[in-house]
Amino acid sequence: MMKIYYTNLGNLTTFVQVKGKKRYVDFISSDNKTGYFSTDNEPLQQALEQDPAFGGRYKLHKEIGEAAEPKTVLTPVEHILNWQQAREWLSGEPYNIPLKKMPNSTSIRKEAEGLGLCFPKIKQ
Repeated sequence: MMKIYYTNLGNLTTFVQVKGKKRYVDFISSDNKTGYFSTDNEPLQQALEQDPAFGGRYKLHKEIGEAAEPKTVLTPVEHILNWQQAREWLSGEPYNIPLKKMPNSTSIRKEAEGLGLCFPKIKQ
């Protein structure tokens, strides 16, 4: 299963111990505010979630699919602040998703994820 982690510290490089070895983790930010790191490596996920910095410096953003699914990295859309904005944005160019296909937040999220997008500033 793919897990996406985030930090509100922008670009962040940290490390965790994975099976006795130091593993560097780079959170990448496009706006110098929110950085993201994704992995489907289960030992690395466990190390991240057992590290003292988990829940403070960085947190779990979301889990996607099963381990057997292909790796998917969602592109964050930082300027969208609520579901109404997301709905309007997805209905415009270049996506042109009909409004009737997005009657609620669940359907909006599903359409965005199908396009490889996520809205990290919308509270889940």
